[in-house]
Amino acid sequence: MNLDDMQKSFWASTSPDSGRPSPIMSDAQWQLKFSAMRKAATPTTRKRYGGLYSTDSGGHDARRYGAYIGSTNYQNYCSFINDALSAMRHGGRALCFYTYQIADLLRFETKRLQTRYIPEDEWWECWLEPSGATKNAAAKAATKTATSAVASSKKEAIR
Repeated sequence: MNLDDMQKSFWASTSPDSGRPSPIMSDAQWQLKFSAMRKAATPTTRKRYGGLYSTDSGGHDARRYGAYIGSTNYQNYCSFINDALSAMRHGGRALCFYTYQIADLLRFETKRLQTRYIPEDEWWECWLEPSGATKNAAAKAATKTATSAVASSKKEAIR
């Protein structure tokens, strides 16, 4: 599937109104879309999602608008995204149910975010790849282990 085919089929597998996936979409198809979403993502330097009114809870003027007490949908959404980011940054995994949630996560973790689509449940499992320092340390440790194994086998061959 090339980029043109993917653009033509994008809305067939993901509703433009809801961001919900189709149960007929496979993880392989999703990975193509995810790579396109990653390229289109606009990274941010902020560490948390939200802004004005994202953390205030409470109500508003009951005389003018009617009684309202509690968190707004926007505040709940900010909490969801921030909880997902926190869990993934601490080595955990998060579940996403809409493509726009993944798009928002990509703004904060453009390079490290990984996803897997589960068609049976119609949700995504999301996690972060280790940072470059962690990858380099793991690669060095693997190289050191492999080098010491080769050295051990050479010593045994000499005996």
